[in-house]
Amino acid sequence: MTPNEEYVLEALQKKFGGTIMDGEDPPDAYLCIEEKRIAVEVTRLIEQVTDDNGAKISRLAHDGPAIDFLDDVDREMQNTVPDGKYVFIVIGAPIKNIRLTRKKIIAEISEKI
Repeated sequence: MTPNEEYVLEALQKKFGGTIMDGEDPPDAYLCIEEKRIAVEVTRLIEQVTDDNGAKISRLAHDGPAIDFLDDVDREMQNTVPDGKYVFIVIGAPIKNIRLTRKKIIAEISEKI
């Protein structure tokens, strides 16, 4: 069972009580409350967006590289930013030149702190 599935099942159990039984995949599990056995299938819906060429792509495919980019900047700078200070970065996706953008953002943050 994935962490997302476990989270959802724990939340349902906390909210409604009952017990959780493994499912046959699908469903992921059953929530058993009194005499009822309720099938639970956890699915993540991904929004579709239009890329620069007018084609439909998943929002995750569009935003994923930007999220990875910011995670990399965070890892690189985590020991640079003083305690009690916070850096907020708002960036659009897709990023045209990741290496250059990363270099400029890190330089800007370093200069500011």
